[in-house]
Amino acid sequence: MNKSFVLLLLIFFDLCVFAQSTSMVATTPNYTSFAIPSQTIITSQLNSETPIAYHSNPDYGVLPLNAPCDECVELINKRTDYAREFVEGTKVYSQTGYNKINYVDSNGYYREINYYLYPTSQTDVYASLKQPVPTYVDAGNKKLVINYDGNRFEFARNLKLIFQDSLGFKSILALANWSQVNVGKEGVFVTNIFPDIDFEARVMEGSFKTSFIIKMAQAIPSKGWLIVSDDLNENFTPSYNYSSAPDVDGKVNGNLFINAPNNKNFAVLQGIIAGSKRGNYHPLYYRMISNTLELMSNSTWLNDTATKYPVSIDPVVTNANTLAQAAITGSGLNNAGSFVGSCSYNLTVARPPNCTINGVNWSFNYIAQNGAARNEGAVDFLHGACRSPAGAGFFWFCNVVTAGQCNGVNVSTGTDLTSCISPIAACSGNLTFTMRFYDRFAGATCSNFFIGANSAWTMTLLGNNLQTLGNTATGNGSTTQAATCYANTTMNPAASNGVPGYTYLWSSGQTSSTLNYMPTAPGSTVFTCNVTDACGITRVATFTITNNCVLPIELKDYTATYTGNYTNINWTTISEKNSEYFTIERSVNGTDYVLLEKITAAGSSNSQKDYNVKDHSPNKKGINYYRLKQFDIGGIEKYSKIITMEIIEESLEVLLIPNPAANDLDVELSDNFIGKTVTIQLYDIMGKKHILKQNIPITSETKTTRLNIGELPPGTYFINVITEDLTIYKNKLIKF
Repeated sequence: MNKSFVLLLLIFFDLCVFAQSTSMVATTPNYTSFAIPSQTIITSQLNSETPIAYHSNPDYGVLPLNAPCDECVELINKRTDYAREFVEGTKVYSQTGYNKINYVDSNGYYREINYYLYPTSQTDVYASLKQPVPTYVDAGNKKLVINYDGNRFEFARNLKLIFQDSLGFKSILALANWSQVNVGKEGVFVTNIFPDIDFEARVMEGSFKTSFIIKMAQAIPSKGWLIVSDDLNENFTPSYNYSSAPDVDGKVNGNLFINAPNNKNFAVLQGIIAGSKRGNYHPLYYRMISNTLELMSNSTWLNDTATKYPVSIDPVVTNANTLAQAAITGSGLNNAGSFVGSCSYNLTVARPPNCTINGVNWSFNYIAQNGAARNEGAVDFLHGACRSPAGAGFFWFCNVVTAGQCNGVNVSTGTDLTSCISPIAACSGNLTFTMRFYDRFAGATCSNFFIGANSAWTMTLLGNNLQTLGNTATGNGSTTQAATCYANTTMNPAASNGVPGYTYLWSSGQTSSTLNYMPTAPGSTVFTCNVTDACGITRVATFTITNNCVLPIELKDYTATYTGNYTNINWTTISEKNSEYFTIERSVNGTDYVLLEKITAAGSSNSQKDYNVKDHSPNKKGINYYRLKQFDIGGIEKYSKIITMEIIEESLEVLLIPNPAANDLDVELSDNFIGKTVTIQLYDIMGKKHILKQNIPITSETKTTRLNIGELPPGTYFINVITEDLTIYKNKLIKF
């Protein structure tokens, strides 16, 4: 078998056996261009939701670096050291960092932490000012600066490459050459600052990750020290101490602590010498001689054939107040070529208020260094029983076999984690997430040595407030619906997001989630529905119902009049087209109708036609609803109109005075008999009629009628008062 084919097959197997890649982005530091500063954008929503006291913050209306949205605005009154909140219409983004993502400036404003470099007004001076400890690249004067608490710590000054032999004698090999310098938002890179040695300084929060990259073996003796000499501050002579005691030559392997004149611990140097293969590294030694820092690399190791070039001399110069990678202590753990063990970190994120959570994003960058490759690191994220990426054997990482940065910025987890977040939950509260950080060849401790944190870790929750009709701007949706004449159209506010359940109140009084409406006349009708969620947030859905009804009849009048005995219903048409018949229906509640009468229509007519129906049994103690319907030839309903009439009628009373009676009996009628014509009958229990007085017109003078009953034998009798509509009012009489 072809050996090249076997080698390629083994490489492919090496990449695939450990994990399947859900891709992050492999990048190299930007040393050639600068980020465009975010523009200030003031929206009406920003002004209305931000108290005026915060409008003077320099960050007001400016999106921070890596904001989770492009069209949103940040409510900076919600900032804390670790949290931010953004809004975009009904969308709410709640972002929390594992490290601090904001700081308080000298004026008391909460400002974003953004360690990118930007050009200054000074030629060849670049500054990272949006952080508690500003950093500078002064390419013109060939130095780096960290400014802490009013003290400037300057380094990478007057750099020299020196060889010290085994007897301690030094010889200068080269002076720093900055002629091939490039500066970008992430730092500075000097090509061939010394012959076959490049210089890189990557800016980080309050620090620089510096590297002298030896591209090939140097022509130096095998016994001795290759030294990079750095003249520190010209403004003051710092004091210093080491994490371990120096040896007899004054050098130390470990951390070097540099102190400002006020004795504050000002800067920390940490570093190694690393080859281009994992495990191929050697200790880096420091030595301070007055203001000069010496970075010392063992020439025996540099000349060893096992040393793999390029080799990086990697000191990290960090302000003591913002130690690099201090929050994320490293990756791991106890792995032997696969992503099994990890170093875990928990982050609690505030829920977007009054929202359904529809998305979870994360941001985190790691760096593969000191001989490690980017595909040897990975992360995944947990919430409850959910994991992202969800597939077994999948991880977030860069499937790249070289060293460098692996970036994840506002990476969406899709539904991986939201499926474990209840849509019906509290209107506020917190959710906790776990990031597991892997190094597939890690040892027994969490470490940033090979696979290291390269940025803050943030989690962002995307929530949506209550919306109607899909309106994401204000949540108050509106729509116009074209309806069919004499057919129901359904209005649905389509409530979504916020926190269910929802309650509804229509402008017509109903409380159902939908409403039906049947147009019967041309024109438009507007309905509104107030939808309220479980958090008390209310949105309004507005419906404009339009139709192009063509009336089959032209109605002139439609009236209902109560005569005292019945309701007289009249309507008049000016024209009719294909009209077959009318119906009149009555309801006492406006919903349930009963048929009163069916009337034959004129058919087709251009002359006036009058119609009449009498309702002999109206509701005499409330509202009567009368619905007129017109049906065309074929029996299809084409027109409907409703009128109302209220009747409040007192009951008619008949009094017998006296009762019992012996001779004379007065039949007294109540006032509301006035105007009626009545008949009075008296008959016994056998039904025999004894007295009959007919057609008595009732007035205020005639409402009492006297009957002589002296000739009747004692017993029980009945008096009937009968009106012209044949209503009978019956009373019992005792004769003695």
